[in-house]
Amino acid sequence: MGPTGKVNDTSLSNGMKNIIEAMKGANKNRIISISTGSVKDNYDKSDFSYNLFVKIIKLFFRKSYDEIIKISDIIRNSNFDWTLVRIGLLNNNAISPIKTGYYGYGKIKTQVSRASVAKFLLDQVTSKEFIKKSPAISN
Repeated sequence: MGPTGKVNDTSLSNGMKNIIEAMKGANKNRIISISTGSVKDNYDKSDFSYNLFVKIIKLFFRKSYDEIIKISDIIRNSNFDWTLVRIGLLNNNAISPIKTGYYGYGKIKTQVSRASVAKFLLDQVTSKEFIKKSPAISN
């Protein structure tokens, strides 16, 4: 769940609030969500390309940016065992090895395949490595 262009309302963040409430009601506490590089993490270091990308998104898609930030804040403040998987540009390449880390260390690139993201997300269901963390991934 996320914006796919210009957003004009808060239906996505409101939807995430509803998902969180439903999970509480069902006694579930594990949530894994895709996010973007717009969401900062304390482990990120300053990176020119990363900062430029975020500034462009803020400039041209401000409401989408605001929704992405709101959704991540809702998840992070849920007290659940959350993982925010931050991705860059998606492509249709085959599954290939995933690089995980944080921005500013030169390890994370700009693209990742949809198939690789899907595999990584499924792996997180049983993994505890990234609970309450926001890793960035790429191929």
